[in-house]
Amino acid sequence: MENKKLTNKIKVLFRIVELLQAGNYTASQLSELVGIPNRTLHRYLLKIEDIGFVIDKDFKGRFFINNSVVPDFLKGYLKTAA
Repeated sequence: MENKKLTNKIKVLFRIVELLQAGNYTASQLSELVGIPNRTLHRYLLKIEDIGFVIDKDFKGRFFINNSVVPDFLKGYLKTAA
């Protein structure tokens, strides 16, 4: 059972990273899309930053990953701006 919980948390984390790459979502929208409370989303955002991502927010309150500072170990796996 513990492994299933961990697997689900990792899936949620990767889904949030995927949505952050699109950069078109507010915290409330992200929470709804992923199916987690807003407070939980903010904890995930902190974990994503701990990994080495830089999460920014635009003037409309939409979150996005700053692709210019993607952690080196992930550069081959993520879409980057051309």
